Amino acid sequence: MAAPDMRESDQEFCARALAYLKPALPDGEPDEADIVLSREHSPVLTNLNNGLLVAYLVDQVDHFRYVQQRHLDGAGLTQAALHQQGIANLRALLKQKDIKVQPYGNVFTILCGGNFEASAVLLDELWSNALAHLAPNGFVVAIPCRDILAFCDAGNASGLQELRHIIERVHALGLKIFGATIIPFEGSTLPANTALGEANRLAVNEWIRNSGAYDAVVDFDLATSDPKHSARLSPAYDSGDHMHPNDVGYQAMAEAIDLSLFDE
Repeated sequence: MAAPDMRESDQEFCARALAYLKPALPDGEPDEADIVLSREHSPVLTNLNNGLLVAYLVDQVDHFRYVQQRHLDGAGLTQAALHQQGIANLRALLKQKDIKVQPYGNVFTILCGGNFEASAVLLDELWSNALAHLAPNGFVVAIPCRDILAFCDAGNASGLQELRHIIERVHALGLKIFGATIIPFEGSTLPANTALGEANRLAVNEWIRNSGAYDAVVDFDLATSDPKHSARLSPAYDSGDHMHPNDVGYQAMAEAIDLSLFDE
C-alpha cells in the first residue's frame, strides 16, 4: 500500500475508515492514571449497547489512526454515515484478505491476517449467508481478543465443550470471562427458526446460566424476551425482523449488564 498523502482532507481520511470492534469500559469518574481527551481529540465510538463499541481506524501503513471527532466535524459527516462507510470498508478489506474459516474439531475460527478477526462479527451478511451452513442451529461465538474469533453451532454439544476449554485457558491466564445468553428469534429468517433450533437455544442458555463455566452471566434472553411468549422478542424491543432489537431493546440489553463486574 502506498503511503497516505499527509495533506489528505478530513473527508478523504474518513472515507478510508474501517469499523473496528472494541470492548466497552464501565462508566465512572476518571482516576489519576486515566487520560482525559477533549471532545475534538476523542475517538468516534459507536456504542452497540451490548458491552461492545465500534471505533473507526485508518490504515497509515505502519500503524492505525483513530478517526476523532475533529475529523468527523471537518468532513461534515454524521456518525451514522461514518459507521456505514466503516462497515463497507471492513467488508471490502476482509474480501480482499480472502477471509478463511478454519475448523478445529467442532469449533471454527475466522482468519484474515490479524487485527480485524473480531470485527467480522459486525458483518451481518457473513453470518446470515456465508457461514449459516456451519451453524444451522445458531451461533455461539467467543471473542477472546481482536485477532481471534471462534464459533460453533449452538446445537453441537462437543463444540460447546471445546469453547468451554477456551474459557478454561482464559482462566489459566488469570483473566475473567463473562457469558451472555442468546436472545429469542422466533418469526425471523434465521435457519435456526425451527422447533429444534428453539430447543437448542434453550439448552445453550441453560448451560450458559448454570454450568458454572463463566465468572458471571449477562442474561440478554431474559432482558429482551416477550414475557407472554419467551421464544420471541418483546414487541417493544423488536426492530421488525424478529431477531435484531431496536434502540430500546439494545438499551434494555445494556441495562442488563452489571457494571460492577468490571470494577476489578
